Amino acid sequence: MIKNSSVFAEVNELGTSKEAFVSKYGKAINRDFYKEGTNTIENLYYVEKINGVIVTTKIKFINEKVVEQSNYKMEYSAENKIKELEDDIRREKLSNFVDGMNK
Repeated sequence: MIKNSSVFAEVNELGTSKEAFVSKYGKAINRDFYKEGTNTIENLYYVEKINGVIVTTKIKFINEKVVEQSNYKMEYSAENKIKELEDDIRREKLSNFVDGMNK
């Protein structure tokens, strides 16, 4: 199934605990964390493939509570586009072959 939008597109989890967030959305692909004064800052990174685009969403926690969600990175993969074009060409050749057999 091809995804048309991010699972995070309509999400508003501000104030949610880290435990509840991870329980709902699963383990992140990566994370970083640091101290800022007395606060612990942690960023979790979730990656999705949407219509051939790799989308990374960053969820920021301060002291185990969601305080920010942002689109961290979008990568357009030429490799994926080339594969789609090759698949289209194969389908077209097969369709032409079948049409020729039916004549």
